[in-house]
Amino acid sequence: MEVGSIDERIDLEKIILERLYGSYSKIWKAKMSKFQLFDSVTLAVEIPLTEGGIAPPGVPGAIVEVFKGGEAFLVELFGGWVKAEVGGDFIPTSQDDPDAFMETLGVETVYPHQLKSANSACEIMAEVRAGNNC
Repeated sequence: MEVGSIDERIDLEKIILERLYGSYSKIWKAKMSKFQLFDSVTLAVEIPLTEGGIAPPGVPGAIVEVFKGGEAFLVELFGGWVKAEVGGDFIPTSQDDPDAFMETLGVETVYPHQLKSANSACEIMAEVRAGNNC
C-alpha cells in the first residue's frame, strides 16, 4: 500500500495504533505532548529559509500544521513589527501602532529539536477564557 500525503500517513499510523493497542488516543496524545497546533514557539537554532536567508535562534513563530504526529511542524516565523504604506511597502513600526503586525519571514518545516516552547495554545486560550485549565 503506497501512502503519499502527510494526512494519509497520519491516518495509517492511527489505524495501526488502534489495531495494536485497541485505542490510539493515549499514545497519540503522548506523541503530541511536546508541541501542538497553534503553540507559540521560538527557534532554538538557526534554520535556512526556503526563500533565502537564515532565521536566527530566538525568532518567534506559531505552529500552523503538525506532521506525522509531531515528528515535524509547519511553523510561520515572524520578523519585526511593521505596517503597510499606501503603496503596499512595509515600514518598521512599534507594536503599539494600531496598524502594526508582525512581518512573516517564512513558513518552514521545523523539527522538535529546533524549537523552544514560548506559550502553548491552551495557555493562550486560558488567558482569553478565564478559568479554563490546561
